[in-house]
Amino acid sequence: DPNVVWKGPWRWYGSEEMILQKCRIDPERVRRAGILMEEFLSLARCQGLRVDMKRPCAPSQGDVLNPCHTLSNFRKDIINSTMNPPSS
Repeated sequence: DPNVVWKGPWRWYGSEEMILQKCRIDPERVRRAGILMEEFLSLARCQGLRVDMKRPCAPSQGDVLNPCHTLSNFRKDIINSTMNPPSS
């Protein structure tokens, strides 16, 4: 929810450019070069989402402090989040 009231309970999402500018990301640079994953994370948080970014790695690279996120872990996260949605 962008928290921009349009009419009554309706919200106005506007253009991609409006969302990028609200979150202080240069729309022209995004058109020219794309967006980094860290910027995507920042953009999601700017829009009020709770985000936990996990990057994949080879199982041999994981350890207790930086666990490896494999496809199997990703699938388990999806199942867990759909069965146990986070409370607001």
